[in-house]
Order: sequence, then structure tokens, then C-alpha cells
Amino acid sequence: MAKQRKRFWHNERKGVVVARFHELVTGKIKKNPPLRVLCRIDEAEFEETIQGQRARTAEEIELFLNALYQQKLIRLKNGTDDESLGVGVEIRDLMDIWLAETKSTRSGRTLDDYMTSKRYYLEALGNHKADRFPSSFGTHLINYLQKKGIDSRTVYKHVVNLQTFLNWAFKSKHLSERKELPRPLKVTKEPRIYTNVQLRKIEQILEQKIASGRKDSSTIQRINQLRAFRLAVYTAMRGGEIWSLRLENIRLADRVILIRNAPEIDFFVKGRKEARVPIGGGLAEFLGRDLAEREPSERWFLDDGSGNQLYKTEATLARPFAKINEELGIRGVKPLHGIRATVITHLLEKGAEITRVQKLARHRLITTTKGYQNTEGLDCLPIVDSIELLVDN
Repeated sequence: MAKQRKRFWHNERKGVVVARFHELVTGKIKKNPPLRVLCRIDEAEFEETIQGQRARTAEEIELFLNALYQQKLIRLKNGTDDESLGVGVEIRDLMDIWLAETKSTRSGRTLDDYMTSKRYYLEALGNHKADRFPSSFGTHLINYLQKKGIDSRTVYKHVVNLQTFLNWAFKSKHLSERKELPRPLKVTKEPRIYTNVQLRKIEQILEQKIASGRKDSSTIQRINQLRAFRLAVYTAMRGGEIWSLRLENIRLADRVILIRNAPEIDFFVKGRKEARVPIGGGLAEFLGRDLAEREPSERWFLDDGSGNQLYKTEATLARPFAKINEELGIRGVKPLHGIRATVITHLLEKGAEITRVQKLARHRLITTTKGYQNTEGLDCLPIVDSIELLVDN
């Protein structure tokens, strides 16, 4: 049985009832149906009579809205209704509709980024009408972000996010013309990585704190930090993948870790593509001991001991490592992401085939894998010595 599509909803802030006209969208997948305001909310809920206003029943409201819907539908089909959602509507409302429609296809982290981009846009340009963009709005937006001290890569990310919104608005016919944001210069930085000595010191600190601590909540935290650290070092897994890992997805007998969605904690795998990560010998030995010591109630790799996640977000998992970095005087290296970059660089420096490293890192493009390689340690003297363009043969 086909799922019932929601036809009406209330925009409480605007005080209006809005309708979706799915009948006007062709094809099996009915995306981006036209949106129109039918009436004010109070017009739907109350009827004017000789005795004054009378509250309509739920059935009467439904009949009233359906009648308005059919009238509007006829005008739309005949081309006599030239009302557009973009005409007169505020850009903030249009962004809210975009976010609502995007929610089911984006991870929580991406949606948070989109919300931040929306906030920056409104701070920079105000809540203007969607059909009246300020002059040179893209330049003003970028200047605003740069004056806030936001680094170039983050500025670039927010511009891309907002261009995604503008593309959606045009494709959905909320805007009559395509709007293009200028792309700021994106400065590519080589990833900052740990040295082997630094990684061993981090491991020693975690092991010492576990050995010297009492069997309490702080010890559980240290144990989980060591688990996360070793998994990152042995697999180059992303922080979010480690944070969201269920014990059932560690298949030690098959020597593989399954990267799977965890909708209950709003985690979805990168690129919506589930994957398998091999378990090497060193990691297999560690996991064998670790899994044997688990409580029967535990469900997560980073469990609090009773079946719940110890860390509520990926960010809270990274914070203890940032403190260790500070303790060791390590600057500019993102805790978990830095380990991932370090592993990739290490493998490439050892001469591993880049296509195999790409597969382990689960990068869609091989250029992404190359971008993780830190080349600061490469000595160019041997190739400079080999230049013989001006030497007689």
C-alpha cells in the first residue's frame, strides 16, 4: 500500500496553511511538488457566522482546506495561478523548507553544517525576500565570513553548502533564475600528522593512566580511549566510524570490521556506502583480549559497561585526545583525523600501492588519498642531483 503523502501543514511562524500539489509532478518519484499558501491558520480554524466566529471541527477544517486545495489546483493546471513560493516569502523560510526536505538524505553532522551555513547567511545578508537578493550578495557573504576570522577551507565549505541550497531552490522552482555564488580561493593544506614517537607516547600515557587508576568511571573512559586509539592506528578508520561501531560488527573470526549505518544515533556511513575493514594481526590480538573481557550487556565498541555509548557524540570522543596533545606539546594535529592521515602517509611512505591505500581509506577518488599524504618528510635532493639537461651526453 502506497504511503499517504501529507498534503497540508501549518507554518506557525507565518500563521498560514501551506499545501503540496503532488498531482502536478510527473514520474514515479514525485520530488519537489509545488508549494502554495492556501489561507491563514485562523481562517481554517474559525468560520464567520451571523452570531460571530465559530470554531470548526476537525472534519470541517479538512473539508474547508480540501475545497481551497481543489480551487488552487484547477488554477495551477490552467496556468492562471502565478503565485510562487519565492514571491514574497522570506529566505529563512525557504531555507527551513530545504532543511526539512534534506533531513532524510543527509547525516546529522551534515545537517548541523547546513544549519551553521544558514545562520552565517542570515547574519551576513539578513532575512530578505527570496525573490529579492541583495546586490553582490555572494561577495558580501564571503567578505563577512572572512572578517569573522573563519579559515579559507571552512569558508569554502559554507559557500558550497549555500550553493547546494540555491541549486535546490531553482530546481524546485522556488526561484525563477539560477543564483551562483563566487567560489573563494581554497587553500589546500597538507594534513598535519603525528610522528611515531608521538604515537607511542600517547599510547604510554593511556596505558599508564589505566594501570594507575581505580576501577571507576574514569578507568572506563581511559580503556575506551585506548580502544579508539588502537583501532584508529591499526585501520585508519574515521572518528565517526569508531564512535558508532557496534560489537556485533566486529567479526574477529572473519578478520573484518563492518562499517554500518546506526540510525538510532543518527550516524550514516560516508557516501552512504557500507564497507568492510580488514583486521590485521596486531589488531586481532588486541581485540581478542578486549572482547573476552567484555560484559554480556555491552553493545558498543566504546561502551559504558551497561550497553550504552560512553560518548554521546564524536566530538566528545576527540576531546580527551586533544588534551593529551596539549600535554605533549603537539600542536596543529587533529586528534583522530590526524591519526588517519598519519596511517595513510605511513603506508604510502613504505611503498604500499596507492590503490590499496585508497581502498583501505575508502576514498571515492584517488586524488583524495593523495591529499592525505604528507610530503614534508620527502627529500628532493636525489632528484635535483639527477637533473642533467645542460650536460653533454
